[in-house]
Amino acid sequence: MNEGNNHLEISYQGDIQFTDDETSIESMSPDAYLEFRDNHKKLYARNNYHGEIEYRLYDDGRKIDPEDPEGEILLRDAIKKMIDIGFNAEGRMQHIYEKGGAPALLEATVKVPGDFLKGRYLSYLFAHGDPDRDDLIGAAQITAMVMESDFEKSQVLKAFPPDQLHDSLVSAAWFEAARTIRSDFEKAGTLKMFLELPVNDQQFSEILVTTGSINAAFEQTNLLKELIRINMPSSPGSFEKLMAAVRKIDADFEKANLLKAIAEKDINTEVQWSGIIHETKMVNADFERAGVLLLIAQKMPRTDQLNKAYMDAAKTIQSEMEYGRVVKAIQ
Repeated sequence: MNEGNNHLEISYQGDIQFTDDETSIESMSPDAYLEFRDNHKKLYARNNYHGEIEYRLYDDGRKIDPEDPEGEILLRDAIKKMIDIGFNAEGRMQHIYEKGGAPALLEATVKVPGDFLKGRYLSYLFAHGDPDRDDLIGAAQITAMVMESDFEKSQVLKAFPPDQLHDSLVSAAWFEAARTIRSDFEKAGTLKMFLELPVNDQQFSEILVTTGSINAAFEQTNLLKELIRINMPSSPGSFEKLMAAVRKIDADFEKANLLKAIAEKDINTEVQWSGIIHETKMVNADFERAGVLLLIAQKMPRTDQLNKAYMDAAKTIQSEMEYGRVVKAIQ
C-alpha cells in the first residue's frame, strides 16, 4: 500500500495466529513466514525447525531486540496495523467467535477501522454464527450508528438472515438502519431484499416509512409498485398508509403510474376505491389524472357512492377534451 510518502508492505505464507491481546505472534504453521514493512520499520518472523517463532526487527536499518521494550512496541504496533488493514481477517474472526461468541465478535466489529472490515465481521456473524435476537439487533445498531458508507451498510443489511426478519424487534432495528442510508439507489436496493419476504402490517408500515425517506420519485414509485405487486395490503390501516405514501410523491407521472398499478390489483371495498379516486384528484396534470380515472372506470364497482366520487374527480379536470373522455367512460 502506497499513500504519498508512506509505504506499507506485507508478505506472508501459512497459518499465522496472534495472541489474544494481539501484541505478539502465538503460533505459525511449519511452513509459515511473515514479512512486514512500514516505511523504515521492518519485521520478519518465521517458524524455525524447532517449532519456535524467530523474530528479526529493524528500525531504519538498526536491529532491535524483540525482547526489549522498544522491540515489544514495534511488534505490537506492526500487529495492530496488520489487523487494521484486514490481515488474516477470516482467521481472526473465527478465533474471536470461538473464544467469545457473538458478543465478542460484535465488540471487535466496533473496534476495527473502516466500513469494509466492519461489514466483513458482521457478514461472518450471519454466515458462521448462530446469532440470536440481541445479536442481530446489535448488528443493526452498529450498521446504523458506527458505519458510514451507504454501500457497505446496504451489503450488511442484505446479508441479514431472512428468517430472522420475521421477529418484529429485529425487523424494526433493520429498518432503522436502512433509514440511515443516504443514497436513494442504495436504500431502494436494500429495501427490495425485504420485499421478497411475507410481511405483516407492522413491517408493511415500516417499508412505507422508509420508502418515504427516498427523495427520488422514480425510486420511490418503483419500490412501491414492487411492494404492492408482491404484498398488496388487505387491512384498512395498511391501505390508508399506502395512500399516504402515494400522496407524498410530487411527480405527476410517477404518482399516476403508481395509482394505476394499485387500481389493477384486486380492490374489493368501496372505501379503498374511494381512497384511490381521492388520491387521483391530487394529480395536477389533466392528462395524467384522466389516464388514472379512465382505468378506474374499467375496474371499479358501479355503485352510487363511487360514481359520485368519480364524477367529483372528473370535474377537477380543466381540459374539455380530457373531461369528455373521462365522463364518457362511466356512462
